[in-house]
Amino acid sequence: SRNLKKQATFLKNTFLILLISTLLSIPGFLSKGATSRLDQTLLFTSEKHIKLYEHYENNCHNTLIQINPKLTFICRLQYNKFSRLILIGGDSLVKHLSPGFYFFSGDNEPLRNTTGSGQFFVALFPVWMIGVLILLKEYKKHLAVIAGYLVALLPSTVSGDPHATRLSVLIPFFLFTIVLGYKFLRKYFKKFKYFVPLFILILLASASLHVVRYATDTFATHEITATYLSYAKKIARISHDYVEQGYTVYADHDLY
Repeated sequence: SRNLKKQATFLKNTFLILLISTLLSIPGFLSKGATSRLDQTLLFTSEKHIKLYEHYENNCHNTLIQINPKLTFICRLQYNKFSRLILIGGDSLVKHLSPGFYFFSGDNEPLRNTTGSGQFFVALFPVWMIGVLILLKEYKKHLAVIAGYLVALLPSTVSGDPHATRLSVLIPFFLFTIVLGYKFLRKYFKKFKYFVPLFILILLASASLHVVRYATDTFATHEITATYLSYAKKIARISHDYVEQGYTVYADHDLY
């Protein structure tokens, strides 16, 4: 029991450190020195979303004018510059809270993810769901984890659609949730002696499938990565010929 208490204390301290470090990084993310990139990605000031909500407001006005012109004040209340921030941010937050990106769709960039699959193995989805239910049920006990989970969503939430790199700070909190679900299942199936080997087998099968799909589908066929692959083969052939002649070869993508 002492070891369990020490481990629990260690985990709490670890997640407290992660939470504080995440909070401390936010001013740096929003600082003037970072605005060159932030201006390109900040969701609330993007031309796309401003025009989108202007379009919504115009549609609202056109609809209500036909019913009763006095009702157009509803459009001003719903789509003013303050409520628009809430609508844009709320829509993005819902996308980031959804398990779709993490287990099913994933990042569209082939260099960060396998095409058509989530950031985590789909087999872990029910385990994660159980962990989420435990977090919500025992929220007082896991308050630091829940807070860290929500704060870790901010860099990607304010920048648009879910993004694997910007969500990397979420990984420890996400894995902790999966571990909670796993511990519950292991306790629930304690009489089933093959539970752990079966769980490991499922993870190994998922990992093998991921490697095969990435090698044969995503990397070899996607337009961007297939170009890299073709380039690598071309450079290898050229380099081999020049090396045989005693030259030192330096490859430049723009030259080939």
